[in-house]
Amino acid sequence: MNIKELTSHESILIQAPTLTVWEILTKISYMKQWSELLITFTEEQELHKGSKIHWVNDKGESYCIGTVTDFEPEKKLRVSPQFASWKDSVSPDVIASVFTLHKQGNNTHLEFSYGDFVKVPDGLQLWEMYLDSIDPTNKELGKIKQLAEDKTNNKVTQSQDKIIKCYDDTAESYAAERIDELSKKPLDRLLLKEFASINKDKGACVDFGCGPGQTTKFLYEHGVTDITGVDLSPGMIDTARRLFPKIKFNAGDLLKVSYPSNYFGSTLAFYAIVHFTYEQVKITFSEVNRVLKKGGQFLFSFHVGNETVHYDKVGDVDVDIDLFFFQTQHLIKLLHETGFGIIDALERFPYEEVEYASKRGYIWAEKK
Repeated sequence: MNIKELTSHESILIQAPTLTVWEILTKISYMKQWSELLITFTEEQELHKGSKIHWVNDKGESYCIGTVTDFEPEKKLRVSPQFASWKDSVSPDVIASVFTLHKQGNNTHLEFSYGDFVKVPDGLQLWEMYLDSIDPTNKELGKIKQLAEDKTNNKVTQSQDKIIKCYDDTAESYAAERIDELSKKPLDRLLLKEFASINKDKGACVDFGCGPGQTTKFLYEHGVTDITGVDLSPGMIDTARRLFPKIKFNAGDLLKVSYPSNYFGSTLAFYAIVHFTYEQVKITFSEVNRVLKKGGQFLFSFHVGNETVHYDKVGDVDVDIDLFFFQTQHLIKLLHETGFGIIDALERFPYEEVEYASKRGYIWAEKK
């Protein structure tokens, strides 16, 4: 810390990629979690050059307005403050808080500086106030580190209410976009046809995370007529019932399945775990194992990798939801721990111009 220049410098090593740290720094939903000061924003979902941040007192009165004056994605975020007492007399170039990101392999070295207070009115007084807040500043960097590392390690649990709202609000548009997607995915069709052929005479089947019912319908049309589609979103279930009135659909929670033990002969779950942490996935696998009969088969799909993709908008609908990727080997380990044997596991590259550009994984398991 250079007292002569009245400028503060702090830094921290974060075990997360620069993209993730950048999201934590600039998305409003995350900023509200790490900021130690009372702040308000406009209705925007994330910062951009020119964004305004209002620091307010405990009465809700603004005493400082920060303007984003430098915005270099994954490299630098610069916010220039304008305290009410300055009456716009200080140029944005004079003082700023600056976050600088440096890539170090898969990690990020995050630097933070704030100053130079010697160049502004009441600078010494403001500097002394800042010194009193050094501990909160370190807390902020610590929170940024924790949020980024948890996000990278797939540990940030999302509320079910948030997930339900997202899919309720997008059910109709989701169905319109995805209802015929299997016609463009030959490997998915091959797997589902084989799954249907093997399991159509083995009792009731359940399609968890069925959405508007496209995979449920596919299995139904290939001989699995005793099938029920289950989804957390009542809006998705209403849409599925409207589109496929001959098939059974029920709202249900994959983390706490309402069906009795040893009830189903087979289970499908295409992309049903994409909003779960690894801890929640293990709970899901335990529940699926519980409701399957011995020897019952379980086929599911997922996005492969370590990424977390955040969505603020789906079409014209505002949302706030994360989509998690998974390592195939880690999921296999969890399956073994929850009483499954592995029949097959494979990965494929994305179908261009058909789906989100991520590698896809499929695991076919069996209850021991």
